Amino acid sequence: MHALHLPFTGIFVGGFAIVIVSLLASLPNDRNERITERQGVFSRIVKATILVLLVKAAVSPQSPPPAYIAVAFQGFLGAVLFRWLPFKPAAILLGIIAMAESALQRIVIMTLIYGKSIWQGVDTAFNSIVKEFHLPADISFSIWLIVAYAGLYATWGLILGLWMIKLPRKINDLAANVYEKESELLINITSPVQQKRKKRSKLLMLIMVLILIVAVLLLDRNSVGKAAYVVFRTLAVVGLLAWVVNPLFR
Repeated sequence: MHALHLPFTGIFVGGFAIVIVSLLASLPNDRNERITERQGVFSRIVKATILVLLVKAAVSPQSPPPAYIAVAFQGFLGAVLFRWLPFKPAAILLGIIAMAESALQRIVIMTLIYGKSIWQGVDTAFNSIVKEFHLPADISFSIWLIVAYAGLYATWGLILGLWMIKLPRKINDLAANVYEKESELLINITSPVQQKRKKRSKLLMLIMVLILIVAVLLLDRNSVGKAAYVVFRTLAVVGLLAWVVNPLFR
């Protein structure tokens, strides 16, 4: 998204970061860690943030420097909030503050690059349009634009924070359901004798497929016709890849 300069990149990338940080905070401590639950959350998020920054620098060099600042801010803010606050208010505050920072950071960068003239130009253009309708032309439209832009990001952060309050429990419920189905599968697993029979039938089928493929590849194109030869040969090659090469690689 950074490479293509897509709009609202911060909403999607920053929103995903908020979800990941919150999920990290919802995980229990490792049994071998001799620290409190809050200390474990802080350490876990800080380590993950540093790791993400290192990987980002290695595999995504096209990302601009502000992207690294945003990632670092989101990670360390989450570590501090979840370290000192309960999960629910920390998730909501993380969503609002992190998304608002993402919006304001872009506005600050635009101001540093283009100067105040960009906002003066916006005000001039807006006021010239307003004059055509004989309305007051002393409105600072740029301020309202900045507030609306930051408000959109902050509102999205609030929605994410409220969603994150329920997400860990939903994931745990789904995980319990998966574990239950896995236990049923283990109980109903086939016996070793049945497994041997299945292996023999698969081996026999593989041998038959190999014989068929070899026979097709040895066909004389003049005896079956060029079109039929091309079709049979293509099917033989596809079968060779699907039923021989692919299982061997697995």
